[in-house]
Amino acid sequence: MSAPKKREPAGWAGEDEIQLLRHFCRQDFWTFFLYCFGAWANPKGRRWIDPEVHEPMARWFQKHIDEWQQWRRDGVGKQKHLAILVHREIGKTTLFTRAGQLWLHLRDPEVATALGAEKEGLAAKMLEAMKAVLDGSDSHALWTKLYGNWAENSRKWTNKEVVHSGRKNTSRQDPSMVVFGVETSITGSHPDVLFYDDPISYERLTTDTNWLASVNSQISSLIPVIQGDGLLVWVGTRYDDEDHFGVAFRTQGVATVEGMQTDSIPLDPDGNIHVYFMAGRDMDGKPTTPNVWPEERLKRYERAEPLRYAAQ
Repeated sequence: MSAPKKREPAGWAGEDEIQLLRHFCRQDFWTFFLYCFGAWANPKGRRWIDPEVHEPMARWFQKHIDEWQQWRRDGVGKQKHLAILVHREIGKTTLFTRAGQLWLHLRDPEVATALGAEKEGLAAKMLEAMKAVLDGSDSHALWTKLYGNWAENSRKWTNKEVVHSGRKNTSRQDPSMVVFGVETSITGSHPDVLFYDDPISYERLTTDTNWLASVNSQISSLIPVIQGDGLLVWVGTRYDDEDHFGVAFRTQGVATVEGMQTDSIPLDPDGNIHVYFMAGRDMDGKPTTPNVWPEERLKRYERAEPLRYAAQ
């Protein structure tokens, strides 16, 4: 009689199933987000994640990442620009800026990504959350169980820069991940990917009348910094016709809009920006994310903050 199989710890599948999960998390962004990144295991995530809302966003992101990575393999030498323009409090930073960025590192550990925000400190907080996934201190994430601890033997692990142990090319000077703010920017680095997450806030607009110009100037200076076959991802909410979304849409043109169609974003057959757009209400006036923004809350917000509501 053969010896009985060793029992796996409670809550863990057999090695074959773990290998399968490891494969699917690398191949499928939605699976990665829910399980490897740990969003579905987090009680807070359960309150706002709605597969009908967030899975289409994840599929859109994956479609463009698959295409961009194929361009790089084929030596096309072309940048891809993505703009995620959705309303507040539905996890766009968690889904795209944090989970999306880590998924890129999982698929290509040699990649260099930069993360910008209104203030460097805000970007640093996002980096800390991503580091917690990589080193296992985020108890909801499965990264270290599936792919190991990328903090171990890392060459740099600070609150501003990371060179994780997944990278094997020791000659590349660009860090695996680096953060910056509108007023600090990045110097001496040429990342493959740039995530720019909400560099504008109403509070800053009321105290600095030149803030939109500062943001737009920085973006103009950053685009040449990205590798010629790089990826630019804007994540945020509209604030003004002259914000970075509005200026870019006019000057670069929008090639496609998915999520919701809108007359406010005209298409340009020669455009190079791909937009995922979702307003607070659909074309029939119904809430698009009722788990977070039910009808009653939307009405209260409209009365209390009409300008901010208009950007929803």
